[in-house]
Amino acid sequence: MEEFNKQVYHLCDFYDGKDRRPKMTITSETVPVVADTYVIPGASNTENFGTNQALEVRYHTTEANRREAFLKFDLSAYKPLLPYLKNAELEVTCTSSNASLRSVFASGISDTSWEETTFNGSLRQSNADWKNGYNRLAFQKGVISTGKLKFDVTNWIYDQPDNTVVSFRIHDFTSTDLSVKIASGEFSDIDARPVLKLTFYDPNSTDVPTVDLNNRDLYNIYPNPVRDLLHIKGDGVALVELFSLKGERLLSTAHNSINVSGFENGIYLLKVLNTNGTSVFVKVNIIS
Repeated sequence: MEEFNKQVYHLCDFYDGKDRRPKMTITSETVPVVADTYVIPGASNTENFGTNQALEVRYHTTEANRREAFLKFDLSAYKPLLPYLKNAELEVTCTSSNASLRSVFASGISDTSWEETTFNGSLRQSNADWKNGYNRLAFQKGVISTGKLKFDVTNWIYDQPDNTVVSFRIHDFTSTDLSVKIASGEFSDIDARPVLKLTFYDPNSTDVPTVDLNNRDLYNIYPNPVRDLLHIKGDGVALVELFSLKGERLLSTAHNSINVSGFENGIYLLKVLNTNGTSVFVKVNIIS
């Protein structure tokens, strides 16, 4: 039960931004990039930039003038710690920019099979995920200055709990005349190379505060256990979301009743967002 509650508190912390475990020990790990390159989109663009010291990022109305950066990280050494992940941050270093206004996004890429030394615009064009996958996680908007750029990618790691390799694309949505340049894994200054910074709660910590997840004073959520229709009664319900204990968002609705008959037996986490901005979490037991 203690381990189960740790997972529930962990999910609650992430989805409402509160820290219910302030006394728990925190550990941090820095994961170096294992592959990176950039591409010029288009079926005829076969040039590879995998050995370049700089990754280029640019959007332009003409496809041949666009640049997209791809990065890959190996998390296999940290797999036992991933259920205790607190935060994941993609950190890159901008080495060249100008005064142009930009909208630079970091997006998650599901297909991690691309290779640094062979990937190009033609291959990108032939793969729907590499070409059209817009799992936008975080962005930097405005004038991009030289120095560190940080993107919160925690949600992407949560959404892929079984993956030991994760991939990201950095791309711009504002047309400009000059690329932003980012230090690659081949950059001469090691400290400027891309990294994934992971922060974990200590899995051995027993200091888990008590939280009333059900908070019956605000809502009446019934029946629980539930087979089919779950009802949420109370004032000010703005949004209802259902999550697995892996952090996967399974359902999102503004209705006060949800049908859970299509889900497998087990424990789930229900989040109820109030119109005043507060959130309540309830452990729900779905049975057949």
